[in-house]
Amino acid sequence: MTLSLQEVEHIANLAGLRLSEEEINRFRGQLEAILEYAASLETLDVSQAPPTTSALEAAGERPRGT
Repeated sequence: MTLSLQEVEHIANLAGLRLSEEEINRFRGQLEAILEYAASLETLDVSQAPPTTSALEAAGERPRGT
């Protein structure tokens, strides 16, 4: 996934960061790599993976509203 410089600046603003032009360019590549990796996880076959439980249930607690 390709991010524009404006998208990287927007993400930085949401995080409360002020980045230099050099940092924007560096983080652009890093964010693109993270998004590509996350997208690759969608191709995994998890049909044979056992279902998981919530951390609250594992600790003996019940989620609110149940």
